[in-house]
This record gives sequence, C-alpha cells and structure tokens, in this order.
Amino acid sequence: MHITGDIKKILNETGVSPNKVLGQNFLINTDIYEKIIDIVNPSSNTTIVEVGPGLGTLTKYIADYRAHVLAVEKDKTLIPYLEKLFANDNNVKIINSDILKWNPKDHGLDSIPFTVVGNIPYYLSSRLMRMIFESWPVPEHIVFMVQYEVAQKMTAKPPDMTLLGVATQYYSEAKLVAKISRGNFYPEPKVDSAIISMHPKKIKNNKKYNELFFKIVTAGFHQKRKKLINNLIHMPLFSREYIEKTLKLLNIDPGLRPEALTIETWEKLTTHIYYQQ
Repeated sequence: MHITGDIKKILNETGVSPNKVLGQNFLINTDIYEKIIDIVNPSSNTTIVEVGPGLGTLTKYIADYRAHVLAVEKDKTLIPYLEKLFANDNNVKIINSDILKWNPKDHGLDSIPFTVVGNIPYYLSSRLMRMIFESWPVPEHIVFMVQYEVAQKMTAKPPDMTLLGVATQYYSEAKLVAKISRGNFYPEPKVDSAIISMHPKKIKNNKKYNELFFKIVTAGFHQKRKKLINNLIHMPLFSREYIEKTLKLLNIDPGLRPEALTIETWEKLTTHIYYQQ
C-alpha cells in the first residue's frame, strides 16, 4: 500500500519540504517497510541506530517491536515533529546530528550489540560505510537502502569487481536483497534503489595492515581499464621491478585488470608486502 497522501499531509502540516541537498526522498510503500523489518528482525533486546529517520515512518515500525532506537537526523526542521511523534515512547531517542560527526561511543554502543539501518543518499554512501567499518564499534548488522547502482558496486564479483565492492566485502558479507523502483518514493528520484544487508566480518585488528591493504587496492584501481602491474607501480616506495617480482612469486597474473581480482588475492598481496617491509 502506498502512503503518498499521508507523507504529503505531514509535510504540509509541518511546513517542511523535502530537502534536495540532503537527498530526502521518503519511502511511501508500506510493503517495503515491512520487508526492511523482516530483514532487521527487531525485538525488545535490539538496539537500532537509524540514519536519517525523516518523518519517522520506519522508526514507528521498529518501535512497535519495542526495540531501542537512536534516530540520528541532520535536518533540524524535522526534529520538532519527530520529538512530538515519539514524546511518549521511551524506547526512541531523537538526536539532531550529522551522522558523520556523531560518536556512537557517547551512547554506550561500544559495549552492546547494535544494528544500523537507514535510507542513505548517494553523497553519503561511501563516506558513511568507511566511517562505520573503520571508526565505529562494530555493529552486528547493517541494513541500508542505497541507489541501485551503488548496491551493485558494493556487491560486485570478479570479473566486475569495483573499489567500493572490495571495501564493502573486505569488512562484511554483503547481499543485495531487493531492487526498489523509484516510484516507491516521494518525491520520485531519478534512479532506482536497493536494499543491501551487511554482516560485518572479524578482520585483522591491525591498523597498519588495513591501511596498507587499501593503499594497494586503491593503487590497483588507479585506472580501471589498465593492467594490474601498470596501476600498482603508482604506489610510492615500490619499484616496477619489485611489483613484478612479487606478483610472479604469488602467481598473480600482472596482465589482469583490477576488477578480475578476488578479495583473497588482494589480501595475499597485502600480506606478502606487509611482512616484507
């Protein structure tokens, strides 16, 4: 069922207009809200960080399961409405903050399991993902709605791997759950969206190793259509001779293009270089 009328009524009553700068497109299909709830599986023992609650529709669905919700909303014009909507719900805390500046440790999330959910605009996707995986306490589960093209890049496999795909899959088991057509949002965006589910992996708790991994991968994707060897020589401190010797030793074809490599191959290359330094 579509709830376009309800969304428009709330916007009119509050005097709020969808903010294009913040990428606000409100989901209006209740079936998709229910699909998200099925994936998140909230309960009274669940703590949820909701990125950009908007008009609080998904927040209400989650709150009905008595889950504890930290709803982080950047748009200050929506805060009075959200605070009034959840005034009598002690399980929901409305926080007016930019999610990129918000510290989950200030809310005790370094000592309890939690899930992150949200409808994430394009401009925020990669920066937020990196922040969650590299700076936050590790969540149990992440369920995001992102642009369909972004979801495809995040879940890509060789021979169509992407830099974003390597980053996402290095840190998590990622799955594109469902494609959501643009007609399910108000105002209607120009592109389709998708629900992506990510379960973070246990990775090496070694900052230097992780930094080297992404330095190598970023160099590897320096120019996507170039051969691996011609990209990797852009890394400072490593000569072409060293890179050629290393690839040969590890039985990695230097003529491959970066989108053909698996996560495991990137890790093998990183591990060898790490211990050679």
